[in-house]
Amino acid sequence: MDFRWSIENLRRNTGDGGVITVFWKCTAVGVTNKHGEELYKASTLDFTPDPTAADFVPFDSLTEEIVLAWVWSEIQLDVEEEMTRLYADKVIPATSVGKPWG
Repeated sequence: MDFRWSIENLRRNTGDGGVITVFWKCTAVGVTNKHGEELYKASTLDFTPDPTAADFVPFDSLTEEIVLAWVWSEIQLDVEEEMTRLYADKVIPATSVGKPWG
């Protein structure tokens, strides 16, 4: 199963620009429900920014790749494993119909 991750929004401190909440979404690529809608998981992840830290990135310098790296370092494997368990039957059905000969 392939996954597409995106950052939907950010909440930040207005004083120092430190990101305190990331709104993320992980979509199971090519997997849809019976209504043709993509299957995904979306949630938030909270952070405690430290503007004095050497690795602090000012808000205006952030890219989606940087923020995704933060999210992935915390939850990527857990989310992808959970989605694989939940949606595996959509990609690899538990049963099928057919015969092994022509």
